[in-house]
Amino acid sequence: IMIAALIIFLWPGSAEQLAFAIFVSAVYLVYVLTVMPFANYRIGSLQGAMLATQGATLFYGLLMSMDALRLQSNAVKKSAYNQVASTILLVLLSTVIFLLPPVTFLYDNRIEILMCCAPSLL
Repeated sequence: IMIAALIIFLWPGSAEQLAFAIFVSAVYLVYVLTVMPFANYRIGSLQGAMLATQGATLFYGLLMSMDALRLQSNAVKKSAYNQVASTILLVLLSTVIFLLPPVTFLYDNRIEILMCCAPSLL
C-alpha cells in the first residue's frame, strides 16, 4: 500500500499513473496469495481481499479517467451500447469493492459463526 501511495509522484493525474498502481497492487497481491507471509491464515486472506479491493478501486478510477479523457477529446461519441456496458461494468466493480472484504471475513469465520448461531447444524 505504501508503494502504491508513493506512485502519486509519478505521472501526476495521468492514466499511466493508475495503470502502474494497478500493476504494483497486482504484483503484491500475487506475492501475498502465493507466499502467505502472515502467520495467521485469516489475516493473510483478509490482506488478499484488501489488495483485490484496492486493485478494483484503481481499475475503477482508470475506467473513469479514460471515460473523462474520451469525453474531453470528443474523438469518440458514446453510443447507447457503450453507455450501458460501461455502466454495468462500473456497477459490478462497485459491488465487488463493497462486498469483497465482508464476504471474505464471513467465509473465513464461518465455523465460529455457525458454532455461535446454529450449533445444531454442526
